[in-house]
Amino acid sequence: METMLKNWILGMIAAAVLSAVLMSVVPKGTARRVMTFALSLAALTALVRPLMQFDYETFAAAVLQTHTGAGDIAQGGYSGRSDVERQLIQDALASYISDKGAALGVKLKTVTVKTRWSGEIWYPVSAELTTEGPQPEAGALAQYMESELGIERSQQIWKTSDENADG
Repeated sequence: METMLKNWILGMIAAAVLSAVLMSVVPKGTARRVMTFALSLAALTALVRPLMQFDYETFAAAVLQTHTGAGDIAQGGYSGRSDVERQLIQDALASYISDKGAALGVKLKTVTVKTRWSGEIWYPVSAELTTEGPQPEAGALAQYMESELGIERSQQIWKTSDENADG
């Protein structure tokens, strides 16, 4: 398909260049009008010729295969969703939680969010947060994550940097 398109474009360019060269040497008058007509027919032929040679059956089979593959992906749920998309959403949620924690005065070292596919979107199911020592303001962040992001407190794992050093 790409080769056919490339050849068609090259054919159109060649027809245009040839027309320009021939038109520059033909004198004005009847000869020029006849040459203009002939070159117009040649350009039209170069434009339409690929449509006459196009393999419509192969194209229809490729479209059908693409359509069938898209249907399989749509019905397959997670199988159609990329891990890259999931990771991007998890990273964005972790960044959002870190920013909200900073706004609430919670000093977070790391935030890791896990998501699950619901059939329509990725949604957060758990979060692991590591703080820099005890953080009395952490309760406000935990409440925020539960009410705004839907991460239940039982799915929020809070650690301090001291626990990680021991562990």
